[in-house]
Amino acid sequence: MAIDITTETVIVPSKATHLCPERRRGVKPNPATIWRWMLRGVKVKGQPESEAIKLESLVVGATRCTSVEALQRFFDALTAAADAEHSSAVTPPPVSKSRQKQIEAAERRLGVRAGQAPGDGPTPLNSFGRRPSRASGRTEISR
Repeated sequence: MAIDITTETVIVPSKATHLCPERRRGVKPNPATIWRWMLRGVKVKGQPESEAIKLESLVVGATRCTSVEALQRFFDALTAAADAEHSSAVTPPPVSKSRQKQIEAAERRLGVRAGQAPGDGPTPLNSFGRRPSRASGRTEISR
């Protein structure tokens, strides 16, 4: 969204620093930081550099400016990116090919297909090649 000078409060970077909260050791950001946010943006972890979040700005004469509302949108975007990074689902560690083969072999032995809960599929055979009978508790010979 572009800055609309008719509805937004336009400010220079040195004034924008006064609207930012204190950072490390109680110091507000330097105007150079505001310039960096406008020109290069802030890189978001896990995204390409071309998708950095930038502080909206416009050039008035020979002066680059931003707005109070643009600062709010910028901080909202950074917060959303940080929240998304922390709330993303934890991915399980990758499984080696040999381990995946062991899992598949065990599932075949149990008669379970990938993604199927045990007991949902056909009853597995016991070590004698027999399927237990559900009604009587006896085993049947599988032919």
